[in-house]
Amino acid sequence: MSKDKEYRYAKSRGEHEKQFNVHIREMIEMMKHEEVKTNLYVKAIKLSSHAFERMEQHFKISSLATATKVVKDMLKCAVRIGTVLSYDGRINVLYAYRQTAFFLSPDLKTVVTVNKFQKVSYKPLIRKAKEGLDREEILELHFNYLREIEKQEEEQMRLILSIEEKVREDTASCATMLSLVKGGGRKQGIKQLITEMNAHLKAEGRKLFELKVEKRHLCKSIVALY
Repeated sequence: MSKDKEYRYAKSRGEHEKQFNVHIREMIEMMKHEEVKTNLYVKAIKLSSHAFERMEQHFKISSLATATKVVKDMLKCAVRIGTVLSYDGRINVLYAYRQTAFFLSPDLKTVVTVNKFQKVSYKPLIRKAKEGLDREEILELHFNYLREIEKQEEEQMRLILSIEEKVREDTASCATMLSLVKGGGRKQGIKQLITEMNAHLKAEGRKLFELKVEKRHLCKSIVALY
């Protein structure tokens, strides 16, 4: 993984904080409004230019038509792992086959990228893998973690939506108060309240982002077991 890609999953500070916050807001908006399909129609699949580059890299295929056929044949046998966060903050759907990860768009029409993961890499389970547990046992442990993360994801998203609704209501009330209140001190207090509410929303959004980062690392490790 390049340093740039590693950085996209690191906590952003200083001059990068603003960009990081935009990243989180985009992720939340996508989760609220983007429908994730469940039925994969392999015949309609196409490859993005990036996915084709990865097929060239991993499988030494120089023809787009051949790469597309190989991907379709593999996806017919692939296992759907779940939704994961992409490096640009978007939602992808992950499929795995023969230690190959296929990251698809939410409408399941485009393979966004392809990668190979050949070793168990999720830190809490690396030691277990080295201790000689068989594949099924290691896989079950991975999915136990995955189910827990997905449960936390759902709870965190519900919390964010409830906070968003409260922020909208309170911001509207504060805006009305600002138009009626006289005196700089009182207005400053109301503005500070709005700032605090938005900071709360941002903090919970960061928690969800970090959960999804953890989930992606886990899912990459799962790919190595298929």
